[in-house]
Amino acid sequence: MRHLCLYSRISLILLQNFTKTPLILDKSITFCIVRTINMGLIHQVEVRRLNSMRSGMVEFFTPQTSDETMTVQVEAGAVEKLFVHRFQTDQLLVVRGQFVLVILQNRQYRYIALSDRVPTVVKIPPGVPHGAVNLGTEDCLMVNALLRHGEPHELDYRPLNPPFPYNLVAVKRALESLDYPLTA
Repeated sequence: MRHLCLYSRISLILLQNFTKTPLILDKSITFCIVRTINMGLIHQVEVRRLNSMRSGMVEFFTPQTSDETMTVQVEAGAVEKLFVHRFQTDQLLVVRGQFVLVILQNRQYRYIALSDRVPTVVKIPPGVPHGAVNLGTEDCLMVNALLRHGEPHELDYRPLNPPFPYNLVAVKRALESLDYPLTA
């Protein structure tokens, strides 16, 4: 199995076995595309830091195109089952708190820590199973800017049992790896 990750300020890097190594985005990495080939189909999950523009005490972040926008709350201590959407692309942005997004690709979990302190959008295309883990003591609030590719289907919102347990040690490692920007 091969995972290709293209970073915007680096070159091409080959990543393997996301169950042992969480995806870490440091300050120099602003964009990441991970492609996996599963049964001949290419599924692409994008992880992208948001660009911003400051005007006085206000900071404006890049808007996300969407067909529908919803807020999602992941409660403290939650270990959620998987969802797989057939006709929508999720675009997730944490606005309060932190959590770990779990992506199932090629029978392996990938753990992506997201936080309100590092404005990052994760784009999950149709057909990619994903779940959420919030081991913290505070709820996490995020915005999902949906892109619709057809009529919603009831199965899109029915949770699926994970085929094997999440690696909570890897979840904690992903959270510890969050690269918080220095503040004045």
